[in-house]
Amino acid sequence: MKCVVSKERLQDGNVYLNDAPVGKPVRLVRIESGHGLRHRLAALGLLPNTLVTVLRNQGHGQLIVSVKNTKVVLGRGMAHKVIVRTEK
Repeated sequence: MKCVVSKERLQDGNVYLNDAPVGKPVRLVRIESGHGLRHRLAALGLLPNTLVTVLRNQGHGQLIVSVKNTKVVLGRGMAHKVIVRTEK
């Protein structure tokens, strides 16, 4: 079974976290969700302007990201609400 990743681009070159390249640092721009999820992700260290590195993304299932030297596992639905920009 072949896995397809969308690589959907948003304005200004931003992408959803689940479309971010594996192994390259990205900067969190914003979280497009309600109050509860924003607070849950903030408690995990996912705040605007924070550097995040995707460690594992197989195109389906969960993503593993590194935030401030900590590994965090996110479901694909959560990751699709996090907007990031590739660092240069």
